[in-house]
Amino acid sequence: MAGAKVLIVSNDDDFTSELSDELEKLGNDVFVVEDWIYGNKIAHEEKPDLIVLGMSFAGREGLDVLSDLQNSVETMLIPVIVVSRRDNPVEEKEALNLGAVAYFKTPFSTAEVLRTAMNFTGD
Repeated sequence: MAGAKVLIVSNDDDFTSELSDELEKLGNDVFVVEDWIYGNKIAHEEKPDLIVLGMSFAGREGLDVLSDLQNSVETMLIPVIVVSRRDNPVEEKEALNLGAVAYFKTPFSTAEVLRTAMNFTGD
């Protein structure tokens, strides 16, 4: 499914820049947003094939954003890969229980996340 739509919702500029560049090189359409409110809006409007979601946002925890995505009929079937700067086993377990397809915690490499993303974009 080259040409998949991927939404990256993260405020980690270096990571999002590197991952979006690599996904675009593979022919995917990539939306990058730093704000969870705008990310949620894009998820509902664009219905991406994959969401890469950070865990730390101003005014909202990533787990709450993930829960909202999983509880919405319009977005509940979209696979979500979680990336976190925190080494928190409880958060990881909860994210996976909420329906995340993968969870990466610091330190992780963009290449690891890209390999997992490629499973959902058909690259």
